[in-house]
Formats: sequence, C-alpha cells, structure tokens
Amino acid sequence: MQQRATPPFMLTTNYISNCTLDQIDDLKIAALYFDRITIVEHRLYNVERVSRDEGVVKDIVHFVQNDFRAHTSFLASEGIIEYSDQAGSLKEALRKKMRIQSEKIISEAINVLYLEENVVRNSKGDKVRAGFAFSDPEVAAIHKAFLWPIGIGKTVELGLITQYYTTLLESMLASLLSNNTSLTASKLLNRLIKYSYEKDAIKSRRERIVQDAGVTSALAYEAIKIALPDVSMFSFEDILEIRYQLRNELERFRRDMEKMNDGLIAAQDALYVVSNAEKIVKKNIAPALEDLNKKIKRARTGILRKLFDEIRDPKSYTPLIGTLFEQVPVHIAALLSLGLISTATAWDYLREMREIKESGLYYLIGLQKRG
Repeated sequence: MQQRATPPFMLTTNYISNCTLDQIDDLKIAALYFDRITIVEHRLYNVERVSRDEGVVKDIVHFVQNDFRAHTSFLASEGIIEYSDQAGSLKEALRKKMRIQSEKIISEAINVLYLEENVVRNSKGDKVRAGFAFSDPEVAAIHKAFLWPIGIGKTVELGLITQYYTTLLESMLASLLSNNTSLTASKLLNRLIKYSYEKDAIKSRRERIVQDAGVTSALAYEAIKIALPDVSMFSFEDILEIRYQLRNELERFRRDMEKMNDGLIAAQDALYVVSNAEKIVKKNIAPALEDLNKKIKRARTGILRKLFDEIRDPKSYTPLIGTLFEQVPVHIAALLSLGLISTATAWDYLREMREIKESGLYYLIGLQKRG
C-alpha cells in the first residue's frame, strides 16, 4: 500500500449503530468518506441493589461482537476508528433528557420491536400457533447475536432489547442535538428517528440546530451506497487505498456535500434530513450522477469519432483505440505526440473532461469504476 498523506482537516463522525458482523460493509462505506469514526459502544449493566444508595454490578452485556472488533482491527490500528463509552463525547444533561424521551418513544413504538405470534393453518384448516417471531428482522438478528435465538420454550430477554434500542435512540438524539456529526446503519433506529421527529419534546429542541448536525454524514453515506452498493469484495486495506487514489476527488465530493448540506439545513433541520437521507439522495444525487455518466460517455464517444476522422489509417491503431475507454488521457497524449491527432481535438477533449472532473460527484464515478 502506498504512503497516505495526512488530510488537511479531520472529518469525524459518531457511529451509533449495531456493532455486529453483518454491519462490516456499512463501516467500509463510512470509511470511504470519514477520516475518524468514533464507534459509540453500548454496555448494559445488571445492578443488584444492596442498600438504599448502593448496588453491585452482577452482569455486563457488551453490544459489540468479538468478530466485529477482530474484523475492524486494521482500521483501529490505522487510527480511522476508535471506541468510546456511550456517554463519552455527548452532553450529559442533554443525554438525561433524551433518555426520558427515548424511553417514551420506545414504549409507544413497541410494536416494531417485539414478538408477533406466528399462526398457521393445519391440514384441517384450523388456526394453530406455530411459534413467535420478532416484529422486525433486525431485532431478531440483535437478539441472536448477543443473547440467543428465540424458540418454543426458550426465555426471551425482552427487557434487554428494550434497553438496547433505548440507548441507541438516546445516543443518536443527544448526538444530533449537540451538533455532532452522527451516522447509523441501523434501519430500525432510522425508523425510530422518523417516529420521534414530530414529538413535542424533541421538536422544541430542534429549533436550536443551526449548523451541521449529522446531515452531511447521512447524505454522503447514502450517496456512496448508490455508487458502490456492494463493498464486500474489498478489504479495509483496499478501502483506504481507494481513498488515497481518489483523494482529490474525495475533497471535491466533500465540498459539494457541504454545499448541499447548507441548502437543506436552511430549509429543514438535522433530524428531518437524517431520517429522510435515502429519499433525498435518490431524488437529488442519483439523477445528477446518471447525468454525469452520460456526459462522460458523450465526451469519449465524441473523441473517438474525431480520432477516426483524423487518423489516416485507423486500422493500424485499433489496439490503441480499443483501450481508449480505460486510459483516455494517456492515449490522447500518445496520439498527440505521434502527430496522429490535432492539438485542437486533444484540447477540446481534455477541457471537457476537466469540467466533468470538477464536479464533486466525480468521486462516486471513481468508486463505480472500482466496483
């Protein structure tokens, strides 16, 4: 791997999500944008009261899978990720207020978390109970990862699931309302944020949000997912190498995301944009990305036509022209130095491509080429 230069500034985010092995690819996407990712680690304590004012910790449930730590150890060694206690970088007074609100929201939205009876019909057509399933598959995955799978006759730790999502929601709301850039890959947490958006207690605090409060992270994350939906073939070493190779494009991408962020935050607020990031990206960024791809295709098609017009014996240079789509600038220089194309043709093409590359979305084009 090549030596990576220190970025001119550190772009950081709080990663408040499920730290399970199936979230590894989501962390790769985040690492394609951020310089430092603070993983907000969640621990639940079972405290046994021994007196009026004292208790003894009997059990600690760590909600970070060992496999998750092992697979992300390279990023930790490179200083890209760090783990933080859930109260670490968040304002304690605001966290306490958000905990009360989060508990209320979870109790009201309990149907998205808990068990649904699975009823089927037997051979006689009678309805019989076949077992239970969690209302959301993500909850089932979390329960299986940290507790044990549900099944007939097995004890189900509903209380721990409630506490788990309460702390996730509490951390996310407190982080956003503290103007910290924050990110989640949990689809259920995203649904809970949407659910809490119109709550009066949350609404009264939204008015304080006047700057970047996690909007850019959510938009950039969804945009990268559109450009590079499958990152499973890349190792974390590959991810950092891609970042290095596309470092100039990444800076322009960040610049454009900041501009979009400023426009959205003026019209809406952070909670709205975070909870609607996927929809915003599909509406605004996806069409612009498709447009940029079309412009690149037109530019390359145009230069090919001019090349065939100007080269006296095109058949002699077919191998060279055949690879034009992969390394156009290199071959333009070669053809120009051999006197096979005019300076005007070369200049027109390079000028057009330079304008295209000035778009911040060209970073997403670079990611697509590697996918």
